[in-house]
Amino acid sequence: MLFFSPQESAAEGAAPAWQDLFDGRTLEGWVQHGGGARYRVEDGCIAGATVPRQPNSFLCTERVFADFILEYEFKVDPELNSGVQFRSFLAGERVTGYQADIDMDPQRNRFWTAGLYEEGRRGWLDDLADNDAARAAHRLGEWNQVRIEAVGERLRTWLNGVPAADLVDPVLLEGFIGLQVHGVGERQDPLEVRWRNLRIQDLGRHGWRRVREGKEAALESAEAFGDGALALEYRLEGSALLASWGEVQVRVAADRVSGEVRSGDTVLAWKIGAKQVQVRPADPVSDRLMLSRHGRRVVLHLNGVRLVDFEAAEPAAGGSPVRAALEGQGGAGAGILRFERLEPE
Repeated sequence: MLFFSPQESAAEGAAPAWQDLFDGRTLEGWVQHGGGARYRVEDGCIAGATVPRQPNSFLCTERVFADFILEYEFKVDPELNSGVQFRSFLAGERVTGYQADIDMDPQRNRFWTAGLYEEGRRGWLDDLADNDAARAAHRLGEWNQVRIEAVGERLRTWLNGVPAADLVDPVLLEGFIGLQVHGVGERQDPLEVRWRNLRIQDLGRHGWRRVREGKEAALESAEAFGDGALALEYRLEGSALLASWGEVQVRVAADRVSGEVRSGDTVLAWKIGAKQVQVRPADPVSDRLMLSRHGRRVVLHLNGVRLVDFEAAEPAAGGSPVRAALEGQGGAGAGILRFERLEPE
């Protein structure tokens, strides 16, 4: 069977060979987590069936993947929600991570299949509410094809050849792949989802490279940066953080839950709930601001919470240095601790 090949694809040019994730006969290489849905092999497919009073169930690869292109087909009962996890991990006994959702509700005319959801934490990250073409691409009750490209912080999906989600999110960089059967509460009659032709191209991985480390009140990068993702780890202690990457300027207030970003005539103020902003587990007094640029698209995250996703006045063509400084009456522990760049390993 031939799979679609979108023109805008990380697979252009030389690419690793495709690997089958499923041998068509057994569940070798897979392990189940979460609920007790029934998974079996039938007619060259992996079939998952619901079981009453079970939480979400996941059949997961034993292998971990970072950057990749994944293609598969699915067929699902129109009354069942499902999805495919990637860059996922276990938080206790709970599966957490990105999910290319299988989501349809004909009564509400909601078809968000191939939208991106984070299971167990942030919820919807890129639904298809504003993507009519992708919503219309879902073939209800038939076999559908999905393509997922995860390269660094850029996550993209296609449904039956139609571009669907396009997310910039440098929060999770690797994890297992999992096939979800959603819980159905007390419902007794089983609902089923099937997958086939699961194959993957392993594209290696991205990691954070430390550019500078210390406790500084201000810094300027010695090199210019174009497209990609950068991270500043810092302690405020009463100060505000001011950072700029080219013409994009960011200010994080001392309360950590409010700030603004500027580019040309665009000024976006943001405020998020205090419970959403978590300090880094390894260092209970530091914060991490991640800045991502792709052409004119700019995305900011603070400790894993997305602040803004907008179009800047100018692209980062040619690259620009990054400048950062603390403003205010910071304590002795305040400072910019680490400056990192996300790049291929």
